Amino acid sequence: MKQQGINQDDQLVSKCALIDSDILLYRVGFTTEDVDEPIAKYRMAEMITRILDVTGANEAMLFLSPSNQKSFRYRIADNYKANRKDKPKPKHYAFLRKFLQEEFLAVEATDEEADDALGIQLSSDREGNCILVSIDKDLDQIAGWHFNFVTEQTYKISPLEGARVFYTQLLVGDTSDNIEGCPKVGKITAGRLLEGCETEKEMYEVCLKAYKRAFKGVASHDLADYILRAGSLLWIRRKNGLQWNIAGEVVSKELLEMDLES
Repeated sequence: MKQQGINQDDQLVSKCALIDSDILLYRVGFTTEDVDEPIAKYRMAEMITRILDVTGANEAMLFLSPSNQKSFRYRIADNYKANRKDKPKPKHYAFLRKFLQEEFLAVEATDEEADDALGIQLSSDREGNCILVSIDKDLDQIAGWHFNFVTEQTYKISPLEGARVFYTQLLVGDTSDNIEGCPKVGKITAGRLLEGCETEKEMYEVCLKAYKRAFKGVASHDLADYILRAGSLLWIRRKNGLQWNIAGEVVSKELLEMDLES
């Protein structure tokens, strides 16, 4: 069933689907290992057509991470995604990537990941006409309309909900990307710590308190480095070149150190 609507009563006018093409490459790629390229191409096109049909979008913008898999995050931590280094790509990965670029004009991000390009595009949509298409829960930190193309669920993330996703990640870390969080804090504990927070600033302060307890005795400047590295790796951009940001204020080592000491 198409998820079309109007902006009255907070419904979606789905004009443009912003598609996480990195996910498509692996999702379609690994399910077409036993077929030839033309069939793999057909299934990719079929999936994109299905996404447009279900969301009711009349156009799509596709985004890919750099082909060399490098971004600004590797300058922050050289072990970023190091645990993925030897994982194989699908058989038709290169073919399908070229197909997306040539037939669907998929845009390759520069010095950032597809996630960042998607976050920037959705955040710039002031009319609420775009919908971000992925199955990556990391992208739920971006406010706006989202569509899970596997469950075919359409949902809207508020700025506060998006902040909660990010600060949960800051506490828990992300083992899939080799990002450490706060020791002995899992999703249940993180949820309990953030429960009741009504602003992003409150979530930020809760996280700092949790880190201070976990790293008791560690110098503030060292702990600030640790938290800044994790936050900078996890935070998805909302504007070109923008770093981890709270209400217009960039989170720096100096700010973290000052707040940790207060």
